This record gives sequence, C-alpha cells and structure tokens, in this order.
Amino acid sequence: MDAWRNKRVGAISASRLPDLMTKGKGVAWGKTAISYLQEIEMERYFKRVIVNTDAPALRFGRENEPYAVEWLRENVSPDIVWYETDFDEKPFIKVDWANFGATPDTEWVKKQILIEIKCVYSLLQICNYFSPTRPYELKRADALAEHREQIAGQFLAKPDIKEIWILKYNPQRDDIDEDIVSPTDVSRGIIFKFTREEMGIYLDEVKEKIIFADNYLNSGKPLENINNK
Repeated sequence: MDAWRNKRVGAISASRLPDLMTKGKGVAWGKTAISYLQEIEMERYFKRVIVNTDAPALRFGRENEPYAVEWLRENVSPDIVWYETDFDEKPFIKVDWANFGATPDTEWVKKQILIEIKCVYSLLQICNYFSPTRPYELKRADALAEHREQIAGQFLAKPDIKEIWILKYNPQRDDIDEDIVSPTDVSRGIIFKFTREEMGIYLDEVKEKIIFADNYLNSGKPLENINNK
C-alpha cells in the first residue's frame, strides 16, 4: 500500500476528479477544486503524502471489497483480475499528457471492461439501488451522476477499455444477526454498464481541465488566482 501511495504523490487521480471538476458560482474553479489543487501542490513540494483520510465509509469499502470481488467472480466471470492482489505491485496507471493517473478496482481483460466496486454504506443508498420497485434506468442514472467523473478518468487512463461497469455491492453486515445471505448471492449486487461512446465530449472536457490544472500547478502561480485564467 505504501508503494502505491507513493506512486500517486503529486498526481491528479481519477478517484478525486469529482473534487477537481467542482465549479464555483460563476467561475470554473470552486472552493473544493482549489482545495484539492492545494493538496497536490503540497505533495509536490514535500514529495510525500500529506493527507491521510480514513472515513468510516472508506474503511467499510476496503473491508468488503474482497467479498465484492468474489461476487464478481461468482456471478460474472472467474477471469476477473483484482488490481489489489493480482499484480506483483498494485499499479497506478499514468498517462503521458499530464501528471494524472488511475487505479481501477478490477478488470475483465479479455472483454476490455473495467469494473469499479462501490460498497453501499448508508440505508439511503441501499434503498436507492436495491429497491425492487424502483426502475433500473433511474438507478443507472443515479450511478452515472454519482460516479461520472471517476468513470471519465478511468476511460482516459485506459484508452484500450471499451466499457466501465459500476458494481453496487451490498455487503453482509456483521452487526446484523439476521443478515445470513451468502456474500456471493446474486441479490447482493447490481451492475450498471457505461460505454466510452456515451461519455462523448465529456471525456474531452475532463482531459482539458486536468491538463489546465497540471500546467497551472507547474507554473508556480498562486492557486487563489486560478479563476483569473
């Protein structure tokens, strides 16, 4: 994990694109985006990780990701590769046009498909994605709105990929005695599929903003003035 974290030092990452793409009122760069750029600026200056966030939802996701991988191998294909363990070293895939990269969760290599695992944490998310009466297309639209930036980043980092799937996985909860359904039971997951083509010009918009951010950071100009450009 430390080696992987070190690879990401000073790089814009696909998982943080929701922050980077945040706009302000009437300006292209909002407070969240500028705050993220300040974090990157400090990483480049100190040449190390400076923020170690470990929110409960993130810990929950890490703890349950192995079960989600088993769910995929059981219900989709045994050939799915898990980037966490199936390489000698966890990769951070960097592009050649900016200091930007991504680490997918899993890949179905022969199908050229990445599958991002999202373990649902809150009751609201469980109800939103697993309701038997809520139309699938509404759920899919929510998944796209929630993860659009990261999907775009993964497509940009992996030009060979044709589709990115989002797996919403409902893990077994140890604190609920009645939750005895197998972690690989089909009912625990729902998949939403997105193609490169349907992302359209949004990929160009994200790439343009990444390049601008990287160049601005390299310029040494005050980040407070970024909206002047």
